[in-house]
Amino acid sequence: MSFFGTGAWSWRGKSRSWCSRWPEPWKGFFMLPPRLIHVQALDHHRLAVRFANGDAGELDLQPYLDFGVFSRLRDPAVFAQAKIGFDTVEWPCGVDLDPLFVYEKARMTVMAKSG
Repeated sequence: MSFFGTGAWSWRGKSRSWCSRWPEPWKGFFMLPPRLIHVQALDHHRLAVRFANGDAGELDLQPYLDFGVFSRLRDPAVFAQAKIGFDTVEWPCGVDLDPLFVYEKARMTVMAKSG
């Protein structure tokens, strides 16, 4: 009998293994962003970031300040304490950003300005 009726996994080995149905990470499905090497807090809740591969850009975090833990960053003095931690942006108040989010948003601002 297959796992949840999908045929993705079988006790008797009649179908392929469950893992073989998912893309392998080494084939480009999971993207690891380049290492973050510089972050600077700017006015109006923006961040300037630069990565080890030479990419750079800005992130506007203003639209996110009304959601959950990000409300802690409304105070400009707290926002100015942005620093690099574990290859992403973090603040002493416990807020941090997903590294892939930082990279993708920074790339989008560069593409928007050049396009």
